[in-house]
Amino acid sequence: MQTKKRIVYCAVLITISIGILSINNHSNATLAMPHKTSIAHTPYAYIFDMGGVLIDTSTRKTAYHLGLNTLFSYWMTTRKPMSELLLSFYETLHKINGSRNNIHNVRDPKGNVLPQLMCDWLSGTRSSHEIRSTINHAITLHPEWFENKTEETIIHRIATTIFTPRFFAAVCEIIYDGFALVRECKMRNNQVYILSNWDPESFFLITQKFGITTDIFDGIAISGATGLLKPSIDAYQQLMHRYQLDPSQCVVIDDQQENIEAAQQCGMHAIRCYRTQGWFSSYPDL
Repeated sequence: MQTKKRIVYCAVLITISIGILSINNHSNATLAMPHKTSIAHTPYAYIFDMGGVLIDTSTRKTAYHLGLNTLFSYWMTTRKPMSELLLSFYETLHKINGSRNNIHNVRDPKGNVLPQLMCDWLSGTRSSHEIRSTINHAITLHPEWFENKTEETIIHRIATTIFTPRFFAAVCEIIYDGFALVRECKMRNNQVYILSNWDPESFFLITQKFGITTDIFDGIAISGATGLLKPSIDAYQQLMHRYQLDPSQCVVIDDQQENIEAAQQCGMHAIRCYRTQGWFSSYPDL
């Protein structure tokens, strides 16, 4: 697994050195070789996603917050694999919202439709406290939604961990290869930006925890501040307009195919990063 991860990042580093990166229709990274005269002093704007590229969620820390004994009891009483926990959580949020769709067409890295409540959280429309209170109230009113008390407890704790900013920031950890790539971009006189679906409250704590500042990045745009969620084309266009970026000089690095395709529709180059491992990330390490 480690070898495959290194190959992905090495491929991007090579791209930074020689010029333009393009992605074919099957998402396989290929290198486009421009004329030598255009390579030497052409700076590029590298636009990084956060989740799965720069930041991950720690399985160990998440398990601690959920409770090891409760997790074991959940498995013993339901015989459901732990991988289904997030889907059960989504199901609860869908029931609260009364719909299995969201108005932004946002999905998680496995292609599951993100509940509208989570989209409201990521776009900054509703606060973490408000959403957490809504979920806890619904869980109290509808115990019939769950197979047993243990499942109800687990769903409640997942909601508490995700929608309590200090708890969510606590289970996040840095992806060192991702930040090594950011440093490499800067060393080669390229610009680096963040464009990510992230809530404003935990983002503030995470920037403090990991030192994510404008001293490192030339610009940062999160959905919680702009109100625009990827894969909306508007999210990319807003970033380009705000920082006066030429899409042909931009390279987006993201872990979701729909975001890659949206960037390409805007005329940007893009590469998909298969890196995410964390509990709430729900994507395998390829």
